[in-house]
Amino acid sequence: MEIEIQDLALEDAEALFQFELANRTYFSSMVPDRGDDYFVYENFLKRLVLLMKEQEEGTSQFFLIKDTSGEILGRINIANVDKNGVGELGYRVGKMSAGKGVAGRAVRMLIEAGSDDGKITGLSAKTTRNNIPSRKVLERNGFKLERVEEAGVVYKGEKLDFFHYRLIF
Repeated sequence: MEIEIQDLALEDAEALFQFELANRTYFSSMVPDRGDDYFVYENFLKRLVLLMKEQEEGTSQFFLIKDTSGEILGRINIANVDKNGVGELGYRVGKMSAGKGVAGRAVRMLIEAGSDDGKITGLSAKTTRNNIPSRKVLERNGFKLERVEEAGVVYKGEKLDFFHYRLIF
């Protein structure tokens, strides 16, 4: 499956909302749910507008992972870029695309684009202990485990420790 990453645009709002709705249960099986408020379209749209403002200000970059027909397969972003050019990587791939290498390829594409533009010098990322697929994506893309944070939070019967990773270009 060929993929591309495209800048997040307001024109994608409805399709992105449907993607989030369709994958809500799947995502919440690995990370805490975003809450019912997020899944009200008007609220979702307000949050999307705020993300677009962050993107315009240059503090974050938001992208959609799409297949060649334009279907949304996931999201990927770089947020909170610090003064040294290190941003926080985040991504999520829908259930129908999970296990097909989509996340790994999207992360690789974002790393290549970020390192080429010179504004981003590195990425940090964190994931939960139970999100082994995400940990593998990071490790296969050269991220190194920096530390494990014992969060002490229990989610769905499991302790949510966070694994913190870093990649410097």
